[in-house]
Amino acid sequence: MRVTTGSQIGPYEILAPLGAGGMGEVWRARDKRLDRSVAIKILPAEFSTNAQLKLRLEREAKTISQLNHPNICTLYDVGHQDGTDYLVMELIEGESLADRIRRGPMPVADVIRYGAEIADALEKAHRNGIVHRDLKPGNVMLTKTGAKLLDFGLARTQAAILGLRSSLSETEQKPLTQEGSIVGTLRYMSPEQLEGENIDHRSDIFALGALLYEMAAGRPAFEGKSRTSIIAAIVSSQPPPISQVRPLTPAALERLIRTCLAKDPDARMQSAHDVATELRWISDVEAEVRSPGRLSWIPWTLAALFAIAMIAVIVKLRAPQPQAGAVRFTIPPPPQTVFEGIPAVSPDGRAIIFRAMSLDGSMLWLRSLDSLEAKPLKGTEGALHVFWSPDGKRIGFTARNKLWTLDLTDGTLHALYEPVEGIPAGGTWNSRDVILFSPRSDGQLYRVAASGGPAVKVTKGSEVEVWPWFLPDGDRFLYCSGVTANVGIYAGSLSSNTRKRLIAINDIAPSRVAYTPGYILYNEGKALYAQKIDDGKLDLIGDRQKIEDDIEYYAPGRAAFSASTSGTLVYHVAGAPVVSQLAFVDRAGRELATVGAQAPYSDCRLSPDERRIACARSDADAAVWLLEVSRGAATRVAFERWAGQPVWMPDSRRMIYSAAVDTPPNLFLRNADGSLERLTKTIEQNYPTDVTPDGKLVILEARGLETGIDLLAVQIAPPHTPRVLAATKFNDREGAVSPDGKWLVYVSNESGQMQMYATPMAGGGARVQVSTGAARLPRWSRDGKRLYYVDPVQKKMMEVAVSVDGDELRPAASAALFPYALTDYDVTRDGRFLIIRRQLNPDAPPLNVVINWTAMVK
Repeated sequence: MRVTTGSQIGPYEILAPLGAGGMGEVWRARDKRLDRSVAIKILPAEFSTNAQLKLRLEREAKTISQLNHPNICTLYDVGHQDGTDYLVMELIEGESLADRIRRGPMPVADVIRYGAEIADALEKAHRNGIVHRDLKPGNVMLTKTGAKLLDFGLARTQAAILGLRSSLSETEQKPLTQEGSIVGTLRYMSPEQLEGENIDHRSDIFALGALLYEMAAGRPAFEGKSRTSIIAAIVSSQPPPISQVRPLTPAALERLIRTCLAKDPDARMQSAHDVATELRWISDVEAEVRSPGRLSWIPWTLAALFAIAMIAVIVKLRAPQPQAGAVRFTIPPPPQTVFEGIPAVSPDGRAIIFRAMSLDGSMLWLRSLDSLEAKPLKGTEGALHVFWSPDGKRIGFTARNKLWTLDLTDGTLHALYEPVEGIPAGGTWNSRDVILFSPRSDGQLYRVAASGGPAVKVTKGSEVEVWPWFLPDGDRFLYCSGVTANVGIYAGSLSSNTRKRLIAINDIAPSRVAYTPGYILYNEGKALYAQKIDDGKLDLIGDRQKIEDDIEYYAPGRAAFSASTSGTLVYHVAGAPVVSQLAFVDRAGRELATVGAQAPYSDCRLSPDERRIACARSDADAAVWLLEVSRGAATRVAFERWAGQPVWMPDSRRMIYSAAVDTPPNLFLRNADGSLERLTKTIEQNYPTDVTPDGKLVILEARGLETGIDLLAVQIAPPHTPRVLAATKFNDREGAVSPDGKWLVYVSNESGQMQMYATPMAGGGARVQVSTGAARLPRWSRDGKRLYYVDPVQKKMMEVAVSVDGDELRPAASAALFPYALTDYDVTRDGRFLIIRRQLNPDAPPLNVVINWTAMVK
C-alpha cells in the first residue's frame, strides 16, 4: 500500500513524515486505541521483494524487543498490512546527535553525560549478546530526559557474528549484505570491521570512542577525501588530540577516548560498563575541581586584590550608568526573492521567520541572527501568517485553508483547524500549549490545543476581533478590535469574558499589536507606536511614542512588524514587493504589445470601448489609475483610502470601485465629471466584481462576520436595493455576468477547492459546474460563447466553449491556452488577453532589525 498523511495502518493513523532512508520511511502516527503519538518505521510494498530489507526490519524488531532500557528506543508493536511491513516504536522528541554536532563542539559536561548514557545503552545490548554495529551520531537522539539509542537494523548477536550455534532461527543467521561488502557507517567502523575479521562488542566500543571524539571536538575523529583515505586513517592513523581544538578538555576524558580508539581490540576499554563508569568518575572529579571549597589555598594577596576590585566595582555601580543603546541592522531577502507579509521574531529574539516570495510562489524561511543565511521551511508553501511557540521550537501558521504547526527540530507538520478562509488575521501560542487565532480577517478569535482538537470561540463581540498576542501569564492576551466604532487595542482573558480597551485607534479598521515586557507596540496606519504599560494592571504609563513612520501596511491591520520578549524588533518599511507590466498577448501567450510603464498594478479591467484600462495600485495607500491604451499615459482617478478593484459601467465613462471612507471597503460610483456616489454602507467588506450589461446592477462580494463571502447584486440607482445571488456556508466569489445578462458565473469552494459554476441571473434555474478542476477569475468572451479562467494549480489560462439549450447552459471540456499565474486579466473583443506580467521589485525593502528597541523610547 502507498502510505501518505491520513493513511490508516492497523489501529495507527499516519500524521506526518519524519524521515526516509535505505530501510524505507519513518512516520509520525497516532495510536487511536491509546491516544498516543508513535513512530512507525515502514518497509513499503515496493521493497517487499527485497529479502535483505525485510530481514533487517525483522531483525531490528526481534533485537529491540529484547532490550528494555531508558536510553534505548522502545518497541511497541510490529505488523504487516497490504504488502507493507512495519514497526511501531516510541516517538522521541528532540534533536539527533548529528544535528547537535553540526552546531559545533558540545560542552564537556554534555559530552560526559550523554556519553555515559549511550554507554549504558550499549552495555544493556552487550549483556544480551547483541552488537549494534552501526553506532553513529544519526542513530542517537538527544531528548529532555537524556540520550536515546536507535536503529538496531544492523545489530547481530555475537554468536551469529562468530558463526557459532545459537538459539536464533535460521532466518536470523542469513547475512544482510553480499559477500565482501562492508556493513555499517564508514567513519565509525573499527579496524577489524573494515578488515573483514570477526568482531565482538569491542567494535561498538571503538565506535563509541569515535562518537565521543566528535562530540568533544566538533569534527570527526577520522577524515579523508575519499572512502579509501578514511579507511586508511582508521586502520593506521591517530586522530589529532582534542586539546588542540579545545585546550580545556580534561586530560582524563581525552585519555579515555584515545583508549576506546585503540586499533587492537585487546588494548581498548573492554566493556561499555567500564566506559560509563570512567565517564562518571571524570564528571565527579571535574565537579570537585570547580567546588568553591578547593579555593582555600588562594594566597592572602589575591584575596586582598579581589577586595580592592570589588570596592572599585561598587563605586562604579553607584555612579550614573549610561543606558545601552539600540543596535540596528538590515537583513536582505534570500536570492531571487523579496520579503512579503508579516515577519515573526522568536521569543528569545535570536531567530526570525519571514515570508519570502519568488515569481513561482511564496514560503516561510528561518533566519538565525547568528547565521549569514536563511533556510526555507518545507511544507509552508503559500503560508500567510506565522507565530512562535513560547519555547521557540515550533511555529504556527496558516496556509492552504488550514491552521498548521511545524516542529522546527524535526520538520513535523500537523494540521489543527479547517477551514481558514479568505485572509486570516494572526495567531498566538501560550505556555499551556493553547493557540489563539483568527481564521478570517473579518471574524473573531478561537482557541485550540496545540496538540489538536476542537476549536472554541473565545470572544463574543459583534465586531471584528483579530491579531491576538498572549501575555506571559498565558491567560490574558492583547488583541485588536472594532470596525468604524470602538476601534482599538484591547485586553482579554481565557478565563473570563471581560475585556478592557487599552488604546483607542483613530482609524476605521483594526491595527496590529505586539508585546515586549513593559511595552506594547501597535500601528495606526503606517505609523508604528510604542506605549509603556504596567504589565500587572495593564494601565498605560506616559504618552505613546512613534518608532517608525512608514512600515509596510498591506491592508486593514496587516502591518509588517514583530517583537520579542527579549527586546528585539523586526519590521520592514513600505515598498511594493513586485512590479508589473501590462501587456496584450494572443491565445498562445505571445506578447503583442505593452501598455505604460512598470508599476505595482493589480485588478486590471479594460473599458468596454477598449480605449482605457482601470487598474489598482498597491502603493500610495492603494489607488485606482487609468491608462490610455494608445499611448500608455497613466492618471490617478481615485484618492479614497484603500481604493481598488474597479469595474466599468457600460458607457466606458464611469466606474465602480471599493474604498474605505468611514467604513471598511464599500462600493462607490465615480462619474465622468469626478463626482462620487455611494452605493453601499455596511460594516461588511464589499468588493465589486462586475456590472450587468444594462448598467442597472453591480455584482459584489460581501464578506460578513458569520457567513463568509457571499455574492450580492445591488441596484446602482437609488435606493441601491441589494439582492442575494449566492449565500452559502462556503465562499462564493468573483461573479461575472454574461454579455446578454442572463447568466452568472462565479467560483465557490464547496467542493474543497475553488471551482466555477454557472446559474441563471433571474434565479430559480439549475446550476451547472463549468470547470473540472481548480478555477479562479472567470471572464466571458464579448460574444458570450466562451468562458475563461485561471487554474491556480496548473498555473494556466483556461478556455471553455459554452452553448445554451433552452434554459440550460452547456459547457464543453476545458482547454489550456498558455501558462499564467493567479493574476488579474481581461479579454478583448477579438480574443486577445490583457495580462499583468509580474517581476520582483529590485528596490523592495530589506528587513530592519533593532536589538534593544526599548532604548528608543524616551
